[in-house]
Amino acid sequence: MDQQKFWRRLFARYVEGKSQPAERKLLDQFFEKQRAEAEKLEITSEEPLDEIRQRMLKNVQREIRPTFKDRFSRKWLAQGVAASLFLGLGYFFLIQKKSESPDELKQHMFNASASWEQVSTEAAEQRQVTLPDGSQVHLNYQSSLRYQAADYGQTERRVYLEGEAFFEVQRDEQRPFIVETQKLTTRVLGTSFNVNTQDNQYVVAVASGSVEVQAARPGEKEKVSLTANQQAALSSLDDHLVFSNQISTDVFLWREGLMAFSNTPMTSVKTRLERAYATQIHIDPKLLDRSVTARYQQKPLPEVLDDLCFLLGATYEIRENQHVFIIPQ
Repeated sequence: MDQQKFWRRLFARYVEGKSQPAERKLLDQFFEKQRAEAEKLEITSEEPLDEIRQRMLKNVQREIRPTFKDRFSRKWLAQGVAASLFLGLGYFFLIQKKSESPDELKQHMFNASASWEQVSTEAAEQRQVTLPDGSQVHLNYQSSLRYQAADYGQTERRVYLEGEAFFEVQRDEQRPFIVETQKLTTRVLGTSFNVNTQDNQYVVAVASGSVEVQAARPGEKEKVSLTANQQAALSSLDDHLVFSNQISTDVFLWREGLMAFSNTPMTSVKTRLERAYATQIHIDPKLLDRSVTARYQQKPLPEVLDDLCFLLGATYEIRENQHVFIIPQ
């Protein structure tokens, strides 16, 4: 993907206060790498460093000001700040190494970002990713996986996940495989397991092998070890890990195109259908407290809706822009 666009978006999410811990960690690593590189460079300018910083700050502020004036929205302001951060970085490294050509400066400025790989899926899209070590990642709908290609596999194999994915990890006792999410870190040597962070839930389920799951909370870190057919979920009440010794195999079936509901509330059914079929579903409030149990193997949406409405004693309409309305009969 466009690496500049990737980092600008990351900066913008940080400025808007929407970045996740894993994203903030990426930014920390980015700036730390730039700082370390800067310390290796010789400052050739005779201008005092404080004056250089002040002049750089004025350039950054000049870039932010028209963005705020012309856009007004917080989103555009965040993008302007993100752009200004790149300007500031470029200006800083220009000062640090004047002898470099423009192409060399550009390469130096985006050196850290160029090594990041990211794969994302949209609604109704699933993808399989092969990592450099041969490990396989199956991405579910509306999910994102990223890793630093330059460092992956040197001492560890660390990836960052948003959404849901099933991992089949090549065993390597010298280089642990680590999955970072917003609230959980999963560490393995070689195994297969599912990680789900969608709908504000955090669940790790193991299909084979063993994993270690860690929950990060302010002031303490909680760990639990899992083996095959076990799972750990983060409690929505206090962010503590809840261990389960038995899990339904349904949790792994999405890779085979099977959508399974087991006494699932209609609010969750709605969200999963929207994600799977890239549509908007509107359910009458009278039906939202209902639950359903059903399985669907790659069926067209109308067939799924027919079956759901039969179970609910409801009917549906598909209106303009493919919006689905489910109402009582």
